[in-house]
Amino acid sequence: MAAQLDAAGLNNFRQNSPGDGETAKDIPDLTVAAVKVDCTGGPAILANICNRGTEPVAQGVPVTVYAGSTVACTATTSAQLFPGGCTTVQCTWTAGNGSGSVVVDDHGDGSGIVLECREDNNTAAVTVACP
Repeated sequence: MAAQLDAAGLNNFRQNSPGDGETAKDIPDLTVAAVKVDCTGGPAILANICNRGTEPVAQGVPVTVYAGSTVACTATTSAQLFPGGCTTVQCTWTAGNGSGSVVVDDHGDGSGIVLECREDNNTAAVTVACP
């Protein structure tokens, strides 16, 4: 007995249209891949910023480091980020020892400049414990 391929109410994936290609747009997706603390010469935050999307991003993307809700330091990317590419930004932590967060595409007030695929993956935790 042969299986029926076009039963009412069922979807047949072979009959689905792939679309016109206009609905999928290239878009960047910025992330904080890794964070290091350098205690020599004052605490410095080194954050590895990556583009996980499919569209390049121009240089000058703001990165803000928070100690709680207070801005501890800021930096901007100095290189264009191509899809899959990463760059390191650095700023001097001004809040003493403690924990905080690094947020890419943030001017220090929660506002960004880059429209991204996902806006909920722009943050990484950091803990500063320098002598």
